[in-house]
Amino acid sequence: MPLLQSLLAKQRYRLHSFYSGLPSTTPAVQGELFYGQKCAVPAFGYVDHETGQSVRMLSPTTAAKIQSRISSGPEGLLTGGSSYCNIYDGGAKESYFCAASIGWSELLRTVHPAKLAVLAFGYGWSFVRAIGLTFFELWLAIGDFLKQVMTGRELSQELLMIASRVLVAVWMRELTIISAQIDAARGLPIIHLNLLGYDEHAHRRGPSSAFARWTLRGIDRSIARLESSARLSNARDYDLWIYSDHGQETTTAYPYVSGKTIQQACEEAIVSNTSMRQGIPVSDTTSKRLVNSASPKQNDAVRESRAQWLSAGRLIAKLFGETTTTKPVKNMGSSTDVVDLAKDPRNIAKDPRDQGSLARSTTTSSTSGNDVQVVACGPIGHVYAAPLNDISERLAVARTLVHEHQVPMVLFRSGPQTVTAMTETDSFSLPSQALALFGSEHPFAREVGVDMVRLCEHIDAGQLVLSGWRRDGHHQSFAIQAGAHAGPGANETHGFALLPCDAPGVQGKPFLRPEDLRHAVLTFQHRELECAVETRPDTQRDTIRVLTYNVHACLGLDGQLSPRRIARVIAQCDADVVALQELDCNRVRSGGIDQAHAIAQALQMQHHFHAAWHVEEERYGDAILSRLPFRLVKAGELPSTKQKRERRGAIWVEVQCNGHSLQIINTHLSLYPNERRLQAEALMSMDWIASAMQLGPTVFCGDLNARPNSACYQTFTRHLHDSHQRAPGPTPATWFSPRPLTRIDHVFNCPQLNATNAEVVETTLAKIASDHLPLVVEFQVGNTIRSTAQEFLQDPLQSLAQPSG
Repeated sequence: MPLLQSLLAKQRYRLHSFYSGLPSTTPAVQGELFYGQKCAVPAFGYVDHETGQSVRMLSPTTAAKIQSRISSGPEGLLTGGSSYCNIYDGGAKESYFCAASIGWSELLRTVHPAKLAVLAFGYGWSFVRAIGLTFFELWLAIGDFLKQVMTGRELSQELLMIASRVLVAVWMRELTIISAQIDAARGLPIIHLNLLGYDEHAHRRGPSSAFARWTLRGIDRSIARLESSARLSNARDYDLWIYSDHGQETTTAYPYVSGKTIQQACEEAIVSNTSMRQGIPVSDTTSKRLVNSASPKQNDAVRESRAQWLSAGRLIAKLFGETTTTKPVKNMGSSTDVVDLAKDPRNIAKDPRDQGSLARSTTTSSTSGNDVQVVACGPIGHVYAAPLNDISERLAVARTLVHEHQVPMVLFRSGPQTVTAMTETDSFSLPSQALALFGSEHPFAREVGVDMVRLCEHIDAGQLVLSGWRRDGHHQSFAIQAGAHAGPGANETHGFALLPCDAPGVQGKPFLRPEDLRHAVLTFQHRELECAVETRPDTQRDTIRVLTYNVHACLGLDGQLSPRRIARVIAQCDADVVALQELDCNRVRSGGIDQAHAIAQALQMQHHFHAAWHVEEERYGDAILSRLPFRLVKAGELPSTKQKRERRGAIWVEVQCNGHSLQIINTHLSLYPNERRLQAEALMSMDWIASAMQLGPTVFCGDLNARPNSACYQTFTRHLHDSHQRAPGPTPATWFSPRPLTRIDHVFNCPQLNATNAEVVETTLAKIASDHLPLVVEFQVGNTIRSTAQEFLQDPLQSLAQPSG
């Protein structure tokens, strides 16, 4: 994914490990991200305790119900924005293709033909591209279909994957990106879109398959188009935050392992244990169970699937592998009513957690076929049955499922906030034995243990929770899938977050979970000028980073006046000392803002400002900001050859670093060569640099308006080192920022100071915030300062006091 790689390499983004929580599915992740609700659902599919019906989270009714339940607390993350292809709308002002709010049929009814015509005209090329991609994907899909048919895969599913490639990987993606681009141009405060192609195709062929990875190329290009549109928006400064809400495990379908469905396995296990307790021959109950399982009437109930979401009926349901239909838990014998277990004395739960449970089972005998309902959409399944209300029954059935029916792991509540996990080798108590169960190699073992308890205690969870996770890596899915997620596996719970380096509140954490990302987004949205600057402890400091930056009066090349944007550029550079040029103070042209103060406040730094030019209350000049202790030594004007020319000045501070002093001088020299040479000679005199070098290690920087090897530049290099040339790596230009032509911004240091790194910051934000790019140099401190301080004090540097030429 070239764009994501470039964000890391050139745009100062940082890659964070992301833990999805449990279940590791989009409905659960978005519940925590959008509304701060952990474990919003117990799985992608489950039995609703209020209705007794099996539901899927892509049903608009189900998604809207869950959203209503979890949105009663904190505000939705997407308030005022837009939401695309999500489960919930997140409080967005506008939402499309979201399960909780709108489907294709509703969308088509709301679109006016005139609006479609305008959209087609403005984004005609995008539609042409989509049509071209459709034919290209069809060509590839036919080839893949023929290959897979030769391997003996399911013919109908392979045919339907052709439709998936076109529908999900092309048209839904293109419509989503076009709509998000429009929203960025309009300036909506937040836009969240979910790109689905990889996840859907990985379910079919596996997460490592070339078939699934092919979609990542299209996703990367789509993100690049969206990033470009957001950058060009005149309505708002946008940040691009990218995250993967979960991963996938490579899985084998449970029916291929055991030769039976998970429904049949659970029925046999429950019937056999109940029969042994009641003295009924197992063969009789098993035969009755299998006859009932084969009844075609069991598959004639409500379909809660992507079919409803897309309003496309049975075809789309088959496409996504959701051919199982569901019904209320009821008795196939004399009674067809859903029963409240809390009110029926025959079914009072011995586990306190089950008191008051609704619609868990029926009042029929334990040998009746329809007492058992299993909902398993992937590697997590929930089992609902009346006999399982007793803890001893859960333990017996769990053992049977694990040892006789090859279910990798079965979990059940065994006490207050305690869950027993039964595997083929042993049983474990969660969360206390999570590390022993999942292993030290699992990146989130302890967190998974806590979240697994939370999942099993969910009000809609089954009495037994089935998991396809195995310690040896041979994971299973209870659906026909080559790749799956929802369970506790290291890969399925592990996503990533690619964020700007100044994203608030995320630095230093070993991993992020959805609530951390939520907090970071809310902090970023609600702060006005504050920018994240990580302060390193003084005792651990062995380097100091110095930045010089001509900010162009905070006027960006897009015409936007924004001190906050300048502050963000600086924050992303992680500088300790910042030398700024061309700052306004109380000037009408910049809204009367004290720009140096505003930037320093945003960065939570101290600052000193020197006005080289002032008329009445309006001032214009240079400043030095620092997050280290420092004091002003001197600020003054530089010589000028003509009275009417813009006045130039310099500012000198002493910074305390690791218990030692560093002298830093900042300036902005004239545009005229003769005047610039005169100012350079004045700076090298005992009034400025020569005196500073007597006090200790010295750094001189600023916008010199002089190229390397010019006469002005050579005036400084007679006694100072060009920090950029001394540091390893190339020396790119600093001006003009969109297409840098030359370097006129410089940092010099005394010979006794060592520059370890230097770089010109060329991020997208920096290229638009000013007409110059920032130059950052890192110096070695500590031992260098201690060893050279006395040398400076012993050498009066009289040679520097005499002007050259």
